[in-house]
Amino acid sequence: MNLALGCTYDSLSFVDSRDDYLLIYSEPSIPYYLEDEYQEYVSLLFNLSLSGKIIFNSKVNSITLNDESADVFLGSQKRNIPFENCRVYSTKGVNVTCSDLVSCRDQYYVYDEVDMISISDVPTGDIHRDSNFINRVWFNISAKHPKLAVSKSILGAEEKDKIEYSDTYVKFKLMSILADMGFSGRKNGFDNHGNQLYLGLDLNCTSRHIHFVSECVYEDTRGIVFCNAQQ
Repeated sequence: MNLALGCTYDSLSFVDSRDDYLLIYSEPSIPYYLEDEYQEYVSLLFNLSLSGKIIFNSKVNSITLNDESADVFLGSQKRNIPFENCRVYSTKGVNVTCSDLVSCRDQYYVYDEVDMISISDVPTGDIHRDSNFINRVWFNISAKHPKLAVSKSILGAEEKDKIEYSDTYVKFKLMSILADMGFSGRKNGFDNHGNQLYLGLDLNCTSRHIHFVSECVYEDTRGIVFCNAQQ
């Protein structure tokens, strides 16, 4: 038997493409609902669960990874699952006893919902930026609330609590981004020459959702590959 550990988009895609692997996970790594892979993640998780390729499904409390087997803890029970090859996609809920630690990283995926109170037009689609602070922005995500935008930032543990990465700064940074894109506030009459006048942009951050991601990478062994090193 070959195993894949961790419930990530990459692990689900890999197991779906192979007939010789089964998947075990303790905690799922569910993408935010606006991320490109979210819908496919949900579909893969559902289909692989039905097909029996995810063993124990969501009943696993923790996993201990040994040289040639995995101890799976299900409440007060322990099941030992031997394997020939194992691919580790996430170390969430996994205790690694068979390899040396290389590094650990903690990241926070921060999603801020922003109400565009005053804007000349409603942006559509999404933008990507080469910056961890406001790395991506989705616009017009709801027909019911067309002026709702969501920004994504990727922050470290120290950055998360600094004022310059707070939702207040998200508001002002996003106003600057929109202004650079040619947007202004809503219409405000005309000047003496008949030119359209506009108010200033006005945004309000209404909520913040923080997804904590902690991954530890270990040295590969003869039968174990730590795929989370490339994620």
